[in-house]
Amino acid sequence: MLLLAGAGAAATPPAPSAAAPSAAAFASSAGLKALSGTLAQPIYWAGSAPAATVYELTRLKNGSIYIRYLPRGTAAGSGSPYLTIGTYPLRDAFGATTVTARAKNAVRVPVTNGVAFYSSLRPNSVYIAFRGTDYQVEIYDPSQAKALATVGRITAVRTAGIPLRLPAAPPAPAAAPTPGPHAVTRAELTAAAAAAPAPIYWLGAKANVTYELTQATNGRVWLRYLATDGGKAAADPARPHLTVGSYRQSNPYATTLSAATKAGATPIPVKGGAAFYSSASPGNVYVAFKGIDVLVEVFDPDPAVAQAAVRAGLVQRVR
Repeated sequence: MLLLAGAGAAATPPAPSAAAPSAAAFASSAGLKALSGTLAQPIYWAGSAPAATVYELTRLKNGSIYIRYLPRGTAAGSGSPYLTIGTYPLRDAFGATTVTARAKNAVRVPVTNGVAFYSSLRPNSVYIAFRGTDYQVEIYDPSQAKALATVGRITAVRTAGIPLRLPAAPPAPAAAPTPGPHAVTRAELTAAAAAAPAPIYWLGAKANVTYELTQATNGRVWLRYLATDGGKAAADPARPHLTVGSYRQSNPYATTLSAATKAGATPIPVKGGAAFYSSASPGNVYVAFKGIDVLVEVFDPDPAVAQAAVRAGLVQRVR
């Protein structure tokens, strides 16, 4: 990713490590759409490929997603360079990319409703940002001509209603009494849930944690369990922690039930609902209950923790 980590071709996505929840895995076009339907971010690609091509998906914990177009029969994780589309979270991506596109060695590329360029020093990577989104797109191809030809094909794999704005720090209305993430007591959490227009979910009370609540104006809610040290302030709250997201959606049960049957998905039995996680992102488990218009996401940097919480039936409404 050019703007956040320095110029570099995306020929091979970064090797999964502490920053990546899983290795590269194959995904069908239907699987990509199902995953996009459960994420709070878009997945960009170059559209459907010929039957002789398969899609390789790699998702990092920082929200970066890579789709590689591999010839059928090529092993996932192959080090050979192929057409790769990277999606990178970046606030005001259009503004930031516009600035970089004016830098020395930058060559502008025409694109509809956005800005695109490549560096003459690394001409095989083209960077794009569309107006109104918080995501930068990188197109890499061993052939510069093919990379440039792909610019006009870039689109987002997404279902209706999936937002294109970063959810981590949503803008709060001026009159909001508690804008942004803030620590809450058990009583304050219960009060917030009672006043919310839709149910807020959590994993129940836990010892030695601080509850951090974020409520977006679009109805999305995140509750983080921040580990404490002897009751003192949460240590390193910026690092990933156990998080439960509650997202208002129309009939998420049907969507989740369908997504759980797709390639790469592992269903988890849930009383009165459906749940699954993707092999591309096993630390993110999605849950939906019959008759409730809220999709629940349980995340933990240790996938086993998130999966075990859902299997144990800990996902419940805050009351």
